Amino acid sequence: MKARIKRINPLPEYTRVDFTMESGAWAFVDLYPDESRHAHWRNILDAGPGTILAGLTMINSSMVDPGSRPAIVGPDQAATMGHIFQRVVD
Repeated sequence: MKARIKRINPLPEYTRVDFTMESGAWAFVDLYPDESRHAHWRNILDAGPGTILAGLTMINSSMVDPGSRPAIVGPDQAATMGHIFQRVVD
């Protein structure tokens, strides 16, 4: 699935990332720094809000699987994904 990062909220024990999914729905993932899968999210977190991602898998309708292997979508692809993927930070 595809999504735009809406917000990155670093909390004391984990980082919560909120997304706007391609469907327009809200979703989130909680990333714990002591888990090995956190490492493959590092470049995603560094890219920040507004970044468009592909390759997300869902645990349920609002929770992204932290084991997903997301990839940052380039601007050419993002332009074809509709108005919710405009690089606007809420």
